[in-house]
Amino acid sequence: MRMILDANPLLDEHNTPISQTQDAHIRMCNGFGKGMASLADYYALAKSGNKALILSVREDMNSYYDSHNSIICGERIFCEPDSLDDRVVRYFGSTVIKPVEMSFLIFEEYGGGPTLGSVLCSKGGLDLFQFLFKTHDNARTIDEYYSLLSGESSDETRVMSASHLGRKEYPSRSICLYNNEDFAYIFLGANLSDCGRSRAMRLEQR
Repeated sequence: MRMILDANPLLDEHNTPISQTQDAHIRMCNGFGKGMASLADYYALAKSGNKALILSVREDMNSYYDSHNSIICGERIFCEPDSLDDRVVRYFGSTVIKPVEMSFLIFEEYGGGPTLGSVLCSKGGLDLFQFLFKTHDNARTIDEYYSLLSGESSDETRVMSASHLGRKEYPSRSICLYNNEDFAYIFLGANLSDCGRSRAMRLEQR
């Protein structure tokens, strides 16, 4: 079996991109017999060279400009309120694709919005993004492909996480991607009440 990213974000009855919570996207994808696209699926798209689909996904990222939307990914993060030891589950809640879990250490400086490149230069940061992107690529390669996906340079891509207080109040969180006027953001700690766009993954026989 192989997984194929849908050409369009999830749409409503008027063929308009739906902005909703991660839980709502998960339910919708399960109802279609599909998985909710994860960070690894978007990274695989960047490596595929499918320019039309890359530009379509980038449009979802850029929807933050006019409607404060983002791409909500299919990972669920479980924060430890009293430490920085977290768990991330890819394809959380999917009844179609088997979820995969990893424990990781979230670094406090992520809250300050360092560049993706600087995060990848740390051992823990590289390990984390190799898992999130489902790759063995080195830091430079990851940086280059994500820049291709977002349309922003590596110096303009920031990694964010939830605040210490936020982790305590809402320990279950999601991952979202968005571009604003200044930077591209990978937010490793979006609230589950946050809304955004998403895409589904369909399974096909090879």
